[in-house]
Amino acid sequence: MSKLLAASLALSLLALGRPSPDSPASQRERHLHVDSPLGGIGPEDFFNCTKIFLDLGANRATHVRKLFEPLKYKGAKYLRVFNEFFGRAAYRSKPSRHTGICAFAFEANPRWRDRLREIELSYSAQGWRVRLFNVAVSGSDPGQLIFFNNNEGSDSDWGFSLYRYSDYRKPGNKTVTVAALDFSKFLQLLKDHAPPGKRLMKLDIEGGEFELLRSLIDKQLFCKNIVDLITLEWHLDSGLNTSLGTSRNIWYRQIYNEVMRGRACHGRPPTVWLFDDEEHLMDGQPLPT
Repeated sequence: MSKLLAASLALSLLALGRPSPDSPASQRERHLHVDSPLGGIGPEDFFNCTKIFLDLGANRATHVRKLFEPLKYKGAKYLRVFNEFFGRAAYRSKPSRHTGICAFAFEANPRWRDRLREIELSYSAQGWRVRLFNVAVSGSDPGQLIFFNNNEGSDSDWGFSLYRYSDYRKPGNKTVTVAALDFSKFLQLLKDHAPPGKRLMKLDIEGGEFELLRSLIDKQLFCKNIVDLITLEWHLDSGLNTSLGTSRNIWYRQIYNEVMRGRACHGRPPTVWLFDDEEHLMDGQPLPT
């Protein structure tokens, strides 16, 4: 057997054991496995999504509801962001096949798991492209993270955080172990498979933003070609960080400066609006029928 023929045969045998790019096995490899009634996250989730809203720290998904059902939340201050970025209320309420609007929301607190599933299925029946994930977002792939339930169940658990508040009190509060997702993998999927369009991110994850942003900056995913606008609440000087060491707070300040001074991307960084919105506390609106 000639060397050329032997090499060709060896390559053919290797190819037999490797899934083709479009095979079911290869498609599974490209999916992020997240607990959801609609399955994991894959390239098909971004099909025709020309206007994308990402909600990190979604709580009970009130902001997603404001996006598609704004008339139920009249006077909410985040509506002006949606109006400016995605269009007026009557337009956003149309099925996603007409608008290209898709929403992806991530919330770590297991308290809201059933409610997120209920909203996701209800909105899918309305023709709205919505994926709601009861999972923590992280800058790495830890599998699980330990959270502190700092509010003892009050105020919709708005202080559900990776960090213990300086006034953390036992026994009313407790720690909770939750599933975690490497959010950089999600953004890479979005970058590779979403069509061109507008992308808005709300980031309010109670102190977890620093490690997440460090990862996105290092991987050059904190850029305008991936996300146009980010509304962000920092937790640098709040009670949850006073329990951390001085060197840790200095590291956080460095990340803050990179983001706020436009140094987080080698190309164009996203626009950043500082925005503190806790209006999920007033939710309780019925789902569409």
